[in-house]
Parts: sequence; structure tokens; C-alpha cells
Amino acid sequence: AELLQLLQLAPDEYMLGKTVVFLRSGVLARCEAARARHLSKCFATVQARTRGRSARRNFHSVRSSAVLLQQTLRRRVKRREAARLAAEAAAAAAAAAEVPEDAELAGQAARLRAEVDALQAEAEPDWLSQAAIDVASVAGSVAGGAAARAG
Repeated sequence: AELLQLLQLAPDEYMLGKTVVFLRSGVLARCEAARARHLSKCFATVQARTRGRSARRNFHSVRSSAVLLQQTLRRRVKRREAARLAAEAAAAAAAAAEVPEDAELAGQAARLRAEVDALQAEAEPDWLSQAAIDVASVAGSVAGGAAARAG
């Protein structure tokens, strides 16, 4: 009886027997149409939520990949800048070593070395920072030796 009231059927459109519900002609078709509409809404809701969840997963995956790519490129740019500054610092240090009384060259070499250290600290994650400093100091001493030999 509650179901018949939910379907908003008028009392003259149905008759309740002891075990069977009797419906007038056309009422069953309306009931089936209402059922189909309700199931369609339910299926659409399930589909929308499933597609939304899938799209969010895909978005998070793409975003994390983009962030990783950006980090990698930023580090690469900073490493190149650090290498360029390290070469400048080595050249300035070599020039300052040739002319010990030139305080301006010594100051320039110290300033460039500080910039290189700062860039290396930004370019490398913490666990790589010590290795990067070791490599940079070796590269600096090699570049300094090459600049001294060239000069």
C-alpha cells in the first residue's frame, strides 16, 4: 500500500486482493516508466562519481608528474648557473692569486664563491648537498688549475 501511495496512484486505479494487486490498464506502464527513470538517475549518479574519481586520480598523477618535471628543470638550470659561476670564481681566484695585492679581485672571487654555494644549496636536495659541494670543489680546483695553466 505504501508503494502505491509513493507512486501517487489514485484509489480507483488499483485494487488490493489478498495476495495480488490489480491495476487498471496503463497504470503498470506508468509504474514501469517511473522505475526506469529512477534506475536511470541512480546509474547516472554512480557513473558520475566513478568518472569523477577517475578524473581526480588522473589529475593528481599528471600534477605530480608536472611538479617533478619542474623541479628537475629548475635544478638543472641552477646547476648550470652554479657551474658558470664556479668557473668565474675559479678564474677570479686564479687572477687574485697572480696579483695578491689586488683586494678587489679577491673580494670578487669570494663573492662569486658565495653565490655558487647558495645556488648549489638551492639546486640540490638535502641528501645530495654534500656530494654536490664535494663535486663542485673538485671541479673548482680543476677549473682553477686549468685557468692557472692557461693564464
